[in-house]
Amino acid sequence: MTSASKKLLFGTAGIPLSTSVSSTLAGIQNIVKLGLECLEIEFVKGVKMGSDLAQKIKKEAEALNVTLSVHAPYYVNLNSAEKGIRLASQERLLSSARKAEICGAKNVVFHAGYYGRVGPEKTSETIKEGLKEVVSILKSERTPVILRPETMGKRTQFGSLEEILFLCRE
Repeated sequence: MTSASKKLLFGTAGIPLSTSVSSTLAGIQNIVKLGLECLEIEFVKGVKMGSDLAQKIKKEAEALNVTLSVHAPYYVNLNSAEKGIRLASQERLLSSARKAEICGAKNVVFHAGYYGRVGPEKTSETIKEGLKEVVSILKSERTPVILRPETMGKRTQFGSLEEILFLCRE
């Protein structure tokens, strides 16, 4: 199934719980046994997968016609008051995108950040600028993934539907 397909796909966020061995390769195989078509690779605690394994995952997913996506680490805050945290957050998105490409995943889902001590409007602008830098780097590297900001429900977190739509329009 190509990412250009208009078919609605069903799968799991992470390795299915019924998978006997806790590995992404086994998870892909189990996705097929479960009659599903996609799997989100969870890098939520960090991008620790090696490139050799990522290439094997791509081959397995292609062979079994399983569409992959990636969820970037939870430790992303593109609106942090600390520049070092913002830069580290950008690096986490870049690492996720680079590994996603090796895995054959076209989409990287992520939580953009928190409001902190500033309001939604300033937060939206700061996050937008941080994402522009990440997208610029990915384009210069010719990394063909799409960053997909995820909606959030907590009042302290950036990610209302309106805020996500703002980012997507920009």
